[in-house]
Amino acid sequence: MRFLTICLLFCICSVLSYIEYTMNEELEYSSGKFIEWIQSMNSPALRNIFILIGDVTSICFLIASGTLYLVYSREDGTLCVISAYLGAAISGILKSLFTRPRPLWKYQNIEGMACPKDWGSPSGHSMAAGTPMIMMFILLRRKGATNSQLILMLICIGVTAFDRLYIGAHFYFQVILGYSYALLIASVLIYLYDKGAFSSDWILVIKTHILMLGIIILSYVLFVIKQPLWNDFWEKNFKDKCEGSINSEKAMNKNLSEGFLGFVVAGFIMGKYLLGTHGSMSEFKLLSFGLFFISVWFSMLVDKLVEQNLFCLGLFRYLLGIFMSAELPLLLSSINKIKHKFG
Repeated sequence: MRFLTICLLFCICSVLSYIEYTMNEELEYSSGKFIEWIQSMNSPALRNIFILIGDVTSICFLIASGTLYLVYSREDGTLCVISAYLGAAISGILKSLFTRPRPLWKYQNIEGMACPKDWGSPSGHSMAAGTPMIMMFILLRRKGATNSQLILMLICIGVTAFDRLYIGAHFYFQVILGYSYALLIASVLIYLYDKGAFSSDWILVIKTHILMLGIIILSYVLFVIKQPLWNDFWEKNFKDKCEGSINSEKAMNKNLSEGFLGFVVAGFIMGKYLLGTHGSMSEFKLLSFGLFFISVWFSMLVDKLVEQNLFCLGLFRYLLGIFMSAELPLLLSSINKIKHKFG
């Protein structure tokens, strides 16, 4: 039954992708009018709230996933962390395939409250944040979560979707497409987990590395061979609203960088295998949250510095994955031993 559900989700994603590819002008026009309407209700307070939501949702569910891994459940945390990075990596590939503009690029009347420089379809936030959101929703249901917890999760998904429209970062169909792929990715990971795919150690490591290598190679091939159509009016609109500039090459570069997030997934699985068995550090919840937050923040900083050097970018992200899954728990374990020794 679950396999049939995955097949159905794959068909839905395929149909939605076909619609996005063939009817993008009509979809973008209708969505543009809707975005102009909701932005007409703009106020400084509302603007700041949604800008903050856009910044926070890009990492908050990743941090929550990391804390889940370090404190509560290695298996559940692994599913959530790798789903976030896998969603981001696949979104980079899909963006390089569709090469569609963002609302603030295409329409002069749409305000750009955020200034992304990569292609817009599907929504990267919907996939990178949406996949762990959906994963947590599924895991919460399995563990008998209360209705209020499930409703809160659905509200987070809805607010994130509306935020991407309100700040002019995505057309509505780009968000729908992103969440559709997020649901597919989360469902596939849950299915594989239930089949025991995450308990086979070296076989899992090898399969993960082969899969991530395929994603990375595909990202690079698209970067090399894709010749997207470009409208100079998009760059003019961007310069009128944002600092810096955009062009086709910069957009492809950004999405290639997203595809290279597959290195984090491979490194995380390798680190988890190298880690062995360690108990959760429930007495260090706040510390676990802080350490994972620092790791993610530092990785985003270094990404900016090494983005143009693909070898350094890939190596750093692979090591980051190992550090998150192997070294952080060992660090917490050492702190725990010191506490008991001197406590």
